[in-house]
Amino acid sequence: QVLALATSTGALGEQLFHLAQVSRDLGKPDAALQALKTALDQFPSASTTPDALRLLDDLQAGDQVDPFVLGRARYFAVDYRNAVSAFGDRS
Repeated sequence: QVLALATSTGALGEQLFHLAQVSRDLGKPDAALQALKTALDQFPSASTTPDALRLLDDLQAGDQVDPFVLGRARYFAVDYRNAVSAFGDRS
């Protein structure tokens, strides 16, 4: 229901990040990962993208995200070196 209240695509990306945080805090890493994957894929320019990437790293789940999606999100987060690395992982 909270996601339905988002007033813009950026806000939806932010809400998905917060959902991921809460899911992680509740001991539901799979739900957290799903929310992060959706946020990074659908809303890579959200203001919370850098935080979402840090949470993804904390969950040690970067390898579970498509390299293109990960690279694009890192690019939007101005993490160019890791963006290039992620793009290089595409096979």
